[in-house]
This record gives sequence, C-alpha cells and structure tokens, in this order.
Amino acid sequence: MKKKSWLVLVLALILSLTFTGSVAAAEIADAADVYRLAAGETIDDDLIVAASEVFIDGTVDGDLIVAAAYVEINGVVTGDVLGAAAGITINGEVGDDIRVGAAGIDINGSVGDDALIAGGGTQEFTTPIPAGARSIRQGIDISGSVGGDLIVAGGSAVIGGSVGGDLLGGLGAVTLTGTVDGDANLEVGSISVGDAARVGGTLSYRTSDEISVPAGVSDDVEYREAVSTDAGSGSARSGVWRVVSWFLRTGAILLGFALVGWLVMRFRPTLLTTPVAALEGDPGRSAGYGCLAMVGLMVIPLISALLVFVVALFWGFGPALLLFLFLFSTLALLWIFSPLITGLWLGRRFTENQLAALILGTLGLALIARIPILGWFIYLISFILALGAIIAARGQGGSAAGQSGDLPAQDPLEKKMAPA
Repeated sequence: MKKKSWLVLVLALILSLTFTGSVAAAEIADAADVYRLAAGETIDDDLIVAASEVFIDGTVDGDLIVAAAYVEINGVVTGDVLGAAAGITINGEVGDDIRVGAAGIDINGSVGDDALIAGGGTQEFTTPIPAGARSIRQGIDISGSVGGDLIVAGGSAVIGGSVGGDLLGGLGAVTLTGTVDGDANLEVGSISVGDAARVGGTLSYRTSDEISVPAGVSDDVEYREAVSTDAGSGSARSGVWRVVSWFLRTGAILLGFALVGWLVMRFRPTLLTTPVAALEGDPGRSAGYGCLAMVGLMVIPLISALLVFVVALFWGFGPALLLFLFLFSTLALLWIFSPLITGLWLGRRFTENQLAALILGTLGLALIARIPILGWFIYLISFILALGAIIAARGQGGSAAGQSGDLPAQDPLEKKMAPA
C-alpha cells in the first residue's frame, strides 16, 4: 500500500481507538493531489481517503475517515466523519457524529448527532493558513445544525446555527448568535452573545469579565469568575475542558507513536524486528533479562553520577554535560518508545502485515497507558519486556531475526521497504 494510504490508516486507527470501535471493512482511496467523489456516485461502505484535497459531492453510505490539506463535503455521509486537515468545510449532510480537527472549520450543512471539534484561530492571531493553492481562514464557524451535543475546543468560534443538545466549549473567544436546545457551558477568554441567541437550559460561562447577556437569551444565566492559575490552583479549568484536553493529548500521543513507528519501519525495520524476534522466541527469557536490567538500573544513576564526576574532573564541564545528556536521553528514549517493540510483538497476533501489526499493537498499548494507575503499570511491563528483548537479541549476536519462524533472517518488510 502506498505511503498516503498508510498515513490515513494511521489516522483511522487513532480515531477509531480513541473514540469508536475499530474500523472493519472499508474502501481505501489514495490520491496524490485531489480525490473527488462525484455527485450521483455512491460508495456502499466506509471510505478512508488521503489526498491533498478531498471533495465529497456524492454519497458515502458508511463512515468517512479523511486526512488532507483541505476537505469539503457537499454530498451525504450517512455515518460518522473522522478527519484531520488544515481546512474542513461541511456544506452537505452527515447522518451521525463528526470528530474533526483543523485550523479552519466551517459547518454550513447538518450533522445528525454529536460533534467534537478542535480548531484554531484567536482574536489576536487570525493569519490564514496556506494549504496548497488555498488559504485557510482560521477559526470555527458553525452556521448549520448539530442534532446532538456540540463539544468545541480551540482558539475562536462563531456559533450561529442550531444545537439540538448541550453546548460545551473551551475556547479563547466565542460569539454565540444561534440556538442551543440544552445547556451551554462555556469556558472562554472572551464571550459575545447576540440578541438572537437562545439557550433552552442554563447558559453558564466562565471568563475574566462578566458580560451583559441580552434579555430573552436564557431564563437561567450563571457567571463564574475565572480563577487565576497563579493562585496555585488548577481549578480554572472546568471538568469539560479537562475531558477535551485528555482527548486532544491522547490523540497527539497516538499520532506521535504512529509516525515514529512508520519512520522506523520504513528506514530501519531491524531496530524493531530483531528484538521482537527474541521476544517471540522466548518471552520468559526476555522478561527475566528485563527484570535483571531493572535491578541494574537502580544503581546506574550512582554509577552515572560517578562517571560524570570523573569526566568533569579530568576533561571539564562541557564533556561531562554531554555525557550526562547522552546517558539520560538513552534511558528516556528507551522508556518512551518501548511500546514500539512490545506493540509489534502483540500486533503480530492479529495480523501478519508488519506495519499494520506495529500500528495496531503500539496504539493499543499507548491508549491503555493513558489510563491512570493501570496505564503506568502496563507501561512498566512494556518497558521491562522491551529492555529484556534488546538484551536477549544482543546476546544472540543480532541473529535473533533469523531464529524465529515468523521473522526470517531476511525480513520481507525490510526488503520491501528498504529505501532505493
């Protein structure tokens, strides 16, 4: 499969693992410049597409998962829309949920259920974003309709359409001129409420300055004064914003793992396949090596400190600082990226495709690691197994890849993906 297809598959796995169930069968499209589903055409399946620009003028009878510089939906998507781009415009109809992130987002059409939106733009910074031949205006503009709840986070937003459920927002600036059938809970830097705005439930907002809300907008208006985080409290962020922040942070971590894994498998796959072969051959042995290494790591800081002191004494502060950074960064990188090894090992139980196994296993581990307490324990186990596998592979003289029936000495992926 081509590079862009793999990138959009990464996006599909990230979004499906983070927000929904896994993507089953789907049609995968790959276009270097422009992908267009023409008006009158129908895809009776989920569609996964990556391109410079994507235009959906026809009908997708399923979910749409998309990664592009610019996305425009003028037709119909009967399921969910999951997407990331510089600019996203929805003029048509989405039957279910949308979960999208972009510098500029315009929703002029209709969304059948809930919408989770992250966008850019602030009152101070509205410079357009170049995306190919286009210039994307930053910010979120909702003039259409959202049937369910609307959760919006980012720089600035203008909400002039209709929201069938609750409105939850964490924004730098918001202008509310539309209607919200449920409650509106906003945590913002600044807020403006128009005369035509209507909130069926409670309009609750937190900002630095209280505003005058026009009569008739809501029967129940609550103002909460912003609490300075300099006062030693993180209470300035509401529970809604903490939830949104968790999703955004988790998505960034998963995307980082996916991209690093793809790069390693593209250019140096043996960095992963060799220790994985050792782990495949004897997991118990690798776990044992890892536990012994963990015991050794307890004394490494003392040894490292002594070594750095000796270097500083004889060679000066500069070389000592470089040595300290090298020792610390080596352990830190091994800790951070250990799920790449254990993820590939686990993913191979579900698919024989190396890259798909790496992405599936690594993202699964990284997602579990975001769970408080349990996540830290899982990450520790992953680190022990990965460290032990590296030691076991080194002990075998780097020939572990040739000792596993599943990973032959000449790894097909390495041969296939090696740069020309």
